[in-house]
Amino acid sequence: MKKFLELLKWTAPLILVCCSFTLTGQATQLSNFYGNSQNGGDICVSSENISPDGEVEKLVTLILQKFGVRSRYLVVPCDRTENCQAIVDDRGTAYILYNPNFLSRVRGLSFTNSSLPQYEQDWATLTILAHELGHHLNLHLTNPDPSLTNVELELEADETAGHILYKLGATLKESQRAMYSSSVPVNGSSTHPPRAQRLAAIEKGWRDAEREFPRTLPVEQPEPMNQDERVSNKYLQFDMVKVRGGTFTMGCTGEQGSDCYDWEKPAHQVTVSEFYIGRYEVTQREWRQVIGSDPPGLRFKGCDNCPVEGVSWEDIQQFLSKLNAMTGKTYRLPTEAEWEYAARGGALSRGYKYSGSNSLDAVAWHDGNSGDKTRPVGQKQANELGLYDMNGNVWEWCQDWYGPYAAGAQTNPKGPSRAANRIIRGGSWNSGARYCRNTYRNISNPPSFRSFNLGFRLVL
Repeated sequence: MKKFLELLKWTAPLILVCCSFTLTGQATQLSNFYGNSQNGGDICVSSENISPDGEVEKLVTLILQKFGVRSRYLVVPCDRTENCQAIVDDRGTAYILYNPNFLSRVRGLSFTNSSLPQYEQDWATLTILAHELGHHLNLHLTNPDPSLTNVELELEADETAGHILYKLGATLKESQRAMYSSSVPVNGSSTHPPRAQRLAAIEKGWRDAEREFPRTLPVEQPEPMNQDERVSNKYLQFDMVKVRGGTFTMGCTGEQGSDCYDWEKPAHQVTVSEFYIGRYEVTQREWRQVIGSDPPGLRFKGCDNCPVEGVSWEDIQQFLSKLNAMTGKTYRLPTEAEWEYAARGGALSRGYKYSGSNSLDAVAWHDGNSGDKTRPVGQKQANELGLYDMNGNVWEWCQDWYGPYAAGAQTNPKGPSRAANRIIRGGSWNSGARYCRNTYRNISNPPSFRSFNLGFRLVL
């Protein structure tokens, strides 16, 4: 991985070459992804079934451009490799070989010169390619480290693949998808590590890249429409975090132990689309900047950076209507599914009981540490997405009416069309640990209800 990072700083301006001719020469060093078996001999034998095509060459170029690196490899069609393969010949020339079937999967990725990929399709294909590029970027084949075993070299390539895939926009789950192929033995082989080690290596590279290049979106202040709005809207900015869509198990999952209530069951599969959510709960200052005064139910006045509380679901609809008119954007409350997905860490989830930790004290102000009051937002540890106070400080309104969970899989659920109560989530400064869990549902609050421990955060 160190060699990879060093290589990103400088590379020779070599040109990517599309080869459609018969490739000769002997393979003195090679590295196979599972399913790619070639033990020396001729590097590749041309086939009439392989026609010249620039799609893989274009893809490799685009990937390397993400890192400011020009290609150091010849990219060649080859019918003797099953997927994609990194290799060098006896003259030290580096190649990326690819099979026609692999080529057809690459075509399905729908990438362009400006973005890669356009759609979430077959990240397993890119994982294979990123792994093989990892061998070259780490100089495994042209300048191998004699102190590393073959297994260690494979893990280093997987780590680099995770880094590459993060920068291409893949979630951790998408980055690891190829490792679940039937061609990847669970227990590894004499030259390749077992699946669990490979998954961990991809995760390490992916998370290293995440720390270096966090996926966040500060929402900039638009130009006010008139002088009155210029006064109230001057400092109105919300730090919004991008949450990539994905599928997760919602409700009472194993890490919750015996703390679950019946209305948190059954656990069920939910898919949510991409959205942006506030890094922090909406504060007293932000409420005044939009509404012009404190809410009537506010108890802990005079703390600008404390979460606003004493607001009903109906009060918040007025806030959103005015905020959207002021900014020209479409802010709203999170659905209950979006809230839980974000609290769990989205695609970055590490399966914690609370939002960002198995220690409630680390991430939340609750009845055991709050001093019986709200606290300024963002003082505790963030969760995997960089969100603060998802547990504790104040309960947070969701968009949904309350309804019992269905057992079947759902996509972007929004609750029943009408019911008596709206959902609130996350616990508060005067809540016990059982009520601050990621899966706990507070289900008994009509939309007109106000309380000194109840606030909200925004979704965009």
